[in-house]
Amino acid sequence: MDFLIDAWDFNQHPATQLQTPSEATKNTWFHFQRDVEGLTEWLTQAGIPEPLIDAVLEEDTRPRFQRLPDGFMLLLRGVNLNTGESPEDMLSLRILYYKGALYSFRKRPFLSIAKLREQLQQQMGPESLHDFIVALIEQINLRIEDVVSSAEERLEAIEGEGFDDTASVQVKLTALHRRLLRLNRFIRPQLAALEKLSTETEKIMTPEFHQWLINERDTTQRLFEQIDLMLEQV
Repeated sequence: MDFLIDAWDFNQHPATQLQTPSEATKNTWFHFQRDVEGLTEWLTQAGIPEPLIDAVLEEDTRPRFQRLPDGFMLLLRGVNLNTGESPEDMLSLRILYYKGALYSFRKRPFLSIAKLREQLQQQMGPESLHDFIVALIEQINLRIEDVVSSAEERLEAIEGEGFDDTASVQVKLTALHRRLLRLNRFIRPQLAALEKLSTETEKIMTPEFHQWLINERDTTQRLFEQIDLMLEQV
């Protein structure tokens, strides 16, 4: 099972790592490398309908939320913090919550997932699948916030340099504008997806976790507004 990166059982706390998972059961999380051969067959055997398999393995996606009879599908984007990459080239993460089990799919290393896996290994991670979903969105927002803060500092530095060298300033502003536009391209639909997620999960999440989810939606709203404001300044 080269396509399986990690698997955890949340039926008890702390969660336990599954060494040789053979099938999906309630309250388990499976994290997959989506471009490795054999994954489609495994998901089919796990009872995942073909249209859902196609959706989570599709090559090019934008953030969105889709409610399902037995759960939901959530497609997210996070900033690309891999070595040598540009943060605004946002990475895709596909989440499928189906019949009480959680599946996530990545193509390139996703730092937010890596952080949660590290916490779980230290027995300090999320206590349930719902807790995991909220913690994951929080980790994604934290890293977007770092990139947005860096862009704000860059804009302030450009303003502080003055406008004596118009050509040089233009080059810097153009580069910053392009970066902000690429972030905005995915943050806008991501906010809409989280709006729907927070509405649809109100009945299945505890009030505490649902409130944390609303808080993260509000954080995404704030980040979107910050990006929008900087675009106007540029």
